[in-house]
Amino acid sequence: MTTTQENSSKHITTLLNGTIQSIQQTIPIPVQMGRPSADTKELHTQFGVLVGITGHIKGQLLFSGHQSAFGVIGTSMFGMELSGDMLSSFCGEFGNMIAGGLATIVSEQSVTIDITSPTLVEGDMRMTGFKRSIAIPFTIEAGNELTIYLLLDQ
Repeated sequence: MTTTQENSSKHITTLLNGTIQSIQQTIPIPVQMGRPSADTKELHTQFGVLVGITGHIKGQLLFSGHQSAFGVIGTSMFGMELSGDMLSSFCGEFGNMIAGGLATIVSEQSVTIDITSPTLVEGDMRMTGFKRSIAIPFTIEAGNELTIYLLLDQ
């Protein structure tokens, strides 16, 4: 019989791998994944999308990066440049697409999660209150960098 901590570690590994897989399946341009890193410090961001996670794993996903990097992804998906309210709307939907894809992927590994509606984050934001975070950096065309943070409550 496995312990709760072993199950938690397996679930987190499944979530991490599922996040990477969802990114690669969703973004239609080449994505260069960086090495995940763990941390427990506070987090700072200027722009991003926050999606809550409940179920076997509790926490949040934070998609963080410069607005122009999100714009590159939007342009690649829709064939036109997005700006203003269209870009903001796309950013929320992008968070939904990645998190929804993640929920589907991890369900195939018997890990159940639900996601909340996305929240757009703009301005100088500092996040604390999570037990640990795992940062997954990735780069898309023209050196545009984004990071997905898995902010875990367990």
